[in-house]
Amino acid sequence: MQKIKNFKLFNVRPFVFGLAAMIAGVFLAFSFFVSFWFLIGFAIAAIVVVGVAIRRNWFAFFKSHLTVSIIVLVCFVVGIVSMSLREGVYRKNVAEEGIYYFAAKAAATTKYEDDLYRTKISGVTLFDAETKKQVIKLNESVYVWTKTSFEIGDKISFVGYYKAEKHNSIFDVAPQKAYTISVYSAVNVSGNSKTIFEKYKTAVWKSLSENMDESAAGTTFAMLCGDSSKVEQETKENYRAAGVGHILAVSGLHVGFFVLLLSFLLNLMRVNKKVGFAIIFVLLSLFCWLCGFSYSVVRASIMSVVLLYAGLRGKQYDGLSALAFATILILMFDPYQLFTASFLLSFFSVFTIFCLNGWLRCGLEKLYPKKFASSLALAIVASIAILPWQVYFFGYFCTLGILLNLVAIPLVSVAFMFGFVVAPLASIVPQLGFLLKIPSSVLFIVDGVCGVTSQIPFSIVSASISPVTIAMWYLAVVLCSDYIFLPRRAKMWTRIGSAAAALVLFGLNVGGVF
Repeated sequence: MQKIKNFKLFNVRPFVFGLAAMIAGVFLAFSFFVSFWFLIGFAIAAIVVVGVAIRRNWFAFFKSHLTVSIIVLVCFVVGIVSMSLREGVYRKNVAEEGIYYFAAKAAATTKYEDDLYRTKISGVTLFDAETKKQVIKLNESVYVWTKTSFEIGDKISFVGYYKAEKHNSIFDVAPQKAYTISVYSAVNVSGNSKTIFEKYKTAVWKSLSENMDESAAGTTFAMLCGDSSKVEQETKENYRAAGVGHILAVSGLHVGFFVLLLSFLLNLMRVNKKVGFAIIFVLLSLFCWLCGFSYSVVRASIMSVVLLYAGLRGKQYDGLSALAFATILILMFDPYQLFTASFLLSFFSVFTIFCLNGWLRCGLEKLYPKKFASSLALAIVASIAILPWQVYFFGYFCTLGILLNLVAIPLVSVAFMFGFVVAPLASIVPQLGFLLKIPSSVLFIVDGVCGVTSQIPFSIVSASISPVTIAMWYLAVVLCSDYIFLPRRAKMWTRIGSAAAALVLFGLNVGGVF
């Protein structure tokens, strides 16, 4: 048998390799602060790789792939620099543990009990409790528990206890976990200062609350503005138990609805494609700002812009490269996102969809009508995508999530698009508020289905999972994808073997064996 020359297991995608290099750089920079042994291991590994490269003349490969090599090197360096700067700023911007006088601005308030609220505060400044001299100003938003509710934009002050958390774990460096503040005194409100986006959110909430029932209004507000503080706690629990909790957080799903709606309206008005692209770009930027530049919204917006630009230029769109490009930009400005649940859930959801959705949809189309097959494939892949991280971060998984997503996603798309168009108009022309009864009725159905599902025994299964199993799970996703180039029979057995291994490991984790 002749040896196959130039065999490739997968295509070289510069931004995908660049993202891998950036992640390595971020981990290296973080580990520089917390683990000397990581640096030793990295140095040994680098020496081994260089030695093997010299012996096998691998430098010819790097020379023939100069562009990819440069992107990988630049991304690796940028990952190190961005994480080092962020971690350095955090370490510098830390005060001693103790009692301080705080001044801040209320960003959102969530009711948990009759006399207990969780308030997100921003622009937090610490002053000496006695001299009132400024000590530090925190760059990140912080959550505090209070016995009073606040409006968006309220300027508040109080005496409380401050403690900076140590970064002992790589999944404990998120900005929301960096500082702990406990309120000791009554909270004083000295005025209100709303930004234009906070005024918009206030107006939207007013139109929603006046024309929809409380549960539907809170859900719609969360989808439109990225603020789940108005969602009832019971609704949150029901949605999570049903496996559709992602509906309550603005994500790629909602950005997709947003872009589809804008594209439809612009095409309906026969707007020039270049002008339409500029309009969508501006509106997406404003939407990201409105939602506080959450990772999932920014990632989906960048990918949407890349998709529209590729269509405008007549170029082929590669989803995996677009995902990597968007993630590189985000980690460049905020490498802490790499360690948050929202980042990992969002990234791996899209990554898994690109890997598995195509061939699974084609297979299901042989058994079901195309539209149903497409929806079923997406629901299955989305459940596969989030399962490991859902178990890792939240300690449970939903057994009926696939079925509920089949029902919920189409209904939610209708509610979102109606709410997106009508809610702002109703805040200007109150007479149009009656149109919000449509999304309210739709969400009433979704709420009812989720409420019934959450009461079904074993709809939620408590579980735990190890990092090894998570790695094996997503390795299986890659090996099952069409990005792997293998002969047909070898690909089939690779998919069966890797999927079986991942499922066995997951079962052992759930059963407490591994």
